[in-house]
Amino acid sequence: MKNVKLEDVVEHMDLADDEHSAWFNPATGEISFEYDELALPEDEEPWVELPGGDDIDEYGIMQDFIDTLPFSQIAYAQELDDAIQGKGAFRKFKDKVIKLKLDQDWYTFKDAAFTEIAKEWATEYKVPYTE
Repeated sequence: MKNVKLEDVVEHMDLADDEHSAWFNPATGEISFEYDELALPEDEEPWVELPGGDDIDEYGIMQDFIDTLPFSQIAYAQELDDAIQGKGAFRKFKDKVIKLKLDQDWYTFKDAAFTEIAKEWATEYKVPYTE
């Protein structure tokens, strides 16, 4: 089984959506959004689906980010908490972190959370990885 770079897993996790999953080919180390199980050669290991959709609680990650803001940014925390309520929570949150100039902090936090999910995935499927 080939190694996978965690940063590649995280990148594909971030690009995946409810209709498109990313897959890891353990024989080649390739990650792709295109996978046809029917076209898989008999002697090749089946590809492993990367975390996505239900595996990633992005709402929870946003809430965890809000909870890490220091007391000195309590007003920002309240604005972000308000943003994730109701319809359009993800878009409103993203717009708000940009407006509050917290976007770099958010992306660093989100990347770390996705990396942890990727490590758990690699461990579960016994996929060797590099950081």
